[in-house]
Amino acid sequence: MSDIEMIKQLRQSTGAGFKDCSAAIEESNGDLDKAAEILRVKGISKASKKMSRTAKEGVVAVSGDEKKISVIEVNCETDFVAKNNDFVDFVKELSEINNSTNSIIETLKKTKMKNSKSVDDNLIALISKVGEKITIGRAKTFAQDGSIKFKYSHTIVKDNLSKLVVITSLESGDNSDKLKKFWKTTFNAYCSI
Repeated sequence: MSDIEMIKQLRQSTGAGFKDCSAAIEESNGDLDKAAEILRVKGISKASKKMSRTAKEGVVAVSGDEKKISVIEVNCETDFVAKNNDFVDFVKELSEINNSTNSIIETLKKTKMKNSKSVDDNLIALISKVGEKITIGRAKTFAQDGSIKFKYSHTIVKDNLSKLVVITSLESGDNSDKLKKFWKTTFNAYCSI
């Protein structure tokens, strides 16, 4: 396999940049598994250097339905990264995991994502790739029986990601579509004032 083909294969499997892949292949004498491990270790090192920075931007993601809804905050350093496709894809999948783990952060961080790596490992790889500090902030799940949950998203970044989210829970014995429509209309009108 040529050097270019090895670099391409390593980039696809790790998401690392061309220069980093080239250096890792050279350092590992062409062994792709060793090169991937070198990149993983360097990614951890890069991520730890970024953790002293301030992450004041980011998004809030919501997952679930009217019976159970979860919200999670993911912070980054700049608005530019908050709109980055890799960041957005990570947060969208993280939001679904948050809903399934009932916002228990320690469980969430150990959970495997679609690529079979843990949330923590994917977070480190993302920090290394985008070059900014990224942190998982606050998370909460609302799952009270006998109530209907509604959400309002303000300044939507993409899909279920926004800058601000308001969640309300309405307790009622009436679960009709008419009540849901009334509450959604009233809630959305109130939140957009």
